[in-house]
Amino acid sequence: VLNRFSKKQFQPSDLITLRQWLTQFYHKSPPDIRDCITRTLLADLLRERDIRTVFSDWEKLPLLRQALQTALAQKSRFF
Repeated sequence: VLNRFSKKQFQPSDLITLRQWLTQFYHKSPPDIRDCITRTLLADLLRERDIRTVFSDWEKLPLLRQALQTALAQKSRFF
């Protein structure tokens, strides 16, 4: 995803579709899968400011807000 994003092969609508799918998948997943999503996929995606903006609506819901905060903390440990 980041490779295509950095090469401008992603449209904003692609990121919104990804966010919508990931939101549903995250809500339906058990805690261990949520943790994996948060610490790998989200931490990697959120390196890009434009992608963080697409996920900003996650701040409105406690479960998703916690995932964002954890991913951002994870991201800062490596970058």
